[in-house]
Amino acid sequence: MFEFTTLDTIVVVIYFLIMVGIIYFSSRSVKSSDDFLIGGKRFGSFATMATQGASMKGSASLVGYAGGAWTNGIGVLFASQCYNMGGWLAVMIGLARRLKKCGDALDIKSVGDVFKYRYNDNKVARICGGIASTWLALATMASQLVAISLLLYMAAGHYGLTYNQCLVISGVIAVGCTIFGGLVSVIYTDVFQWCVMTPTIFVIIPLFCIMHGATPSNIHATLAAEQFFDLRPNPTWIALLMSGLLTSVADIVYLTRFISAKDERSAVRGSTFGFLYTTLWAGIVLFFGLAAAILIKPDMVTGTDQVLYKLMGMVLPSGLLGLFGAALFATTISTIDSYLHIAVVAVTVDIRDVVSSKKLTDRQELIFARVLTVVLTALCVIFVVSMKGIIAIFNLGWGVYASAVFMPLMATFFWRKATAESTLAGIATGVAAYLFTYYSGWKLPIMWGVGLSLAAVVIVALIQNKDTDLLPGFGDRGKVVKGYPQDVWIFGGALVGCIGTLAISIGVGMWVNWIHIVVGLVVMSIGMKLLTTGTPKGELDPAAAVK
Repeated sequence: MFEFTTLDTIVVVIYFLIMVGIIYFSSRSVKSSDDFLIGGKRFGSFATMATQGASMKGSASLVGYAGGAWTNGIGVLFASQCYNMGGWLAVMIGLARRLKKCGDALDIKSVGDVFKYRYNDNKVARICGGIASTWLALATMASQLVAISLLLYMAAGHYGLTYNQCLVISGVIAVGCTIFGGLVSVIYTDVFQWCVMTPTIFVIIPLFCIMHGATPSNIHATLAAEQFFDLRPNPTWIALLMSGLLTSVADIVYLTRFISAKDERSAVRGSTFGFLYTTLWAGIVLFFGLAAAILIKPDMVTGTDQVLYKLMGMVLPSGLLGLFGAALFATTISTIDSYLHIAVVAVTVDIRDVVSSKKLTDRQELIFARVLTVVLTALCVIFVVSMKGIIAIFNLGWGVYASAVFMPLMATFFWRKATAESTLAGIATGVAAYLFTYYSGWKLPIMWGVGLSLAAVVIVALIQNKDTDLLPGFGDRGKVVKGYPQDVWIFGGALVGCIGTLAISIGVGMWVNWIHIVVGLVVMSIGMKLLTTGTPKGELDPAAAVK
């Protein structure tokens, strides 16, 4: 497929040496389990933006969606935007601001902790939250391991390494990036990896694709418009869009990034700019698929997961191919270490702390977390071996999680009548409905899973008919800014910003529709202005929060 030269290998080695240095120095500040699990709540807007962007866009999305666009064209666009759109939705409904405020008032580290504080420490709800979060983390990590293991295998297979051996090596790398510094190392390495990914994905690769004939005029002249430039997705991509969007709103990675920011402004603005970045990323990935469609014939690859690698081997010269390898490692590790860390948190605070009353010292907590990191990675490797293909892993992982968690968690946040029993009913019904319809071959199983989960939550809650207090931050709309509550500005800014960046992404994905791009830039700028107004520096007006 392609072969690294000595220069390419040197570039990748330099990347890893820098990573090792960052992990070493950042881990020295980790003195307690709190530092390991939530990073001491110290990160500003840029770090929050970089870690949200790097965590959301791993190599699985890069490889999987480029391969999808190679066969389906820009119809893949909205499915590839699912996590970005979910992120925007989370900001729109105030989750970033509210969760930061909630995290400052309560010791929240996980979805299980949300259930704990809302439902008077209901143990079953906490454990279910922990299991669901661990499932999502393992599924996401598995999809990333597929992509990076394939890269290692194609780059080093001629040395005698098997795919499974490359899979184990990838797991060891992921463990090494997470086990020492916890969330502190995860976020600092995410910032570095964001700096590696961005110029490679947005500038270098597009430039060399164009140099090899993937110009706008050539792409539109060569590819069939009805196949490659029709925005209507097929049912498979619609299901992926819905499950990914709903999953991302309830994704525990967002929750911890909101909480780990140093203040509400950093949580909202940093996350929003991170989602802006990843929305634009999805558009450029489609261009890679279109470029591959005119350069790569079906008999040149054995599957869509190999398309991007084949393309890079064709267009990138020695040295830059190594930079692509480093960027792919960066996109992979930034996602894997985030979700691996999240799985450790979920098992620790939502499962172990519930079933065991034994108190551990801070040193014992750190040792437990690090051993658990190794165990979860091993489980993830087993997951990869049992599931075939990145998109298949996404479909099952996101579908189960969204069906189980989205409606119960939203009710927990925003509905006073929600109870522990209604939450458990929603989780159980959602999982059962999704798995039954998925394995029965029904269309859009996510609709059945989420729909029946919602019905179970509402029916049980109305039968019980209890009103309880919402979590801190969820009973108000923020302080008054220029005559309006913060949540009004944030909702409007995120909605307009999302529309603008989607328009830009469509324009880039169509390679190139300048009307979409110019209009999108204007609309996006308006959205960012609204958001900035709603999250000013310094103290806000002293008026009480609006209920």
